Amino acid sequence: MRMLMASAALFLGLTATFAQAASDTFHVAYNVERADASKLSIDTCAEIARQEAGDFGYVHSVDRTPGQLIVVSGGPAEGGASFLVYCIAVDNKTAYVVQGIDYRRQKSDAGKLADRVHKALLEASK
Repeated sequence: MRMLMASAALFLGLTATFAQAASDTFHVAYNVERADASKLSIDTCAEIARQEAGDFGYVHSVDRTPGQLIVVSGGPAEGGASFLVYCIAVDNKTAYVVQGIDYRRQKSDAGKLADRVHKALLEASK
């Protein structure tokens, strides 16, 4: 699990560095939070992300490592952006990373969806 968390942190660091070096047509939006697992399980986290992505019109998939990690990923059918949510079980917490990556413009749909999912997960974990 520590290796998974270290890999996620490295990915986020590299993504942020790349985004800073990229042109104004590239944008990464991401939020990292954690919640008590009794209030927000990784399964609920993934279901919220999946539902929001579907409601937003994104094509998406769900990959699971039972009891440890669920990744919801996707993007618009026409391309140009991607969306990732990592729901991670850590001790008695659920950590989640929500990313929206727009390849064509500053904070377009993927960034808006990342904000929307982040808000929904915060509400669910209250």
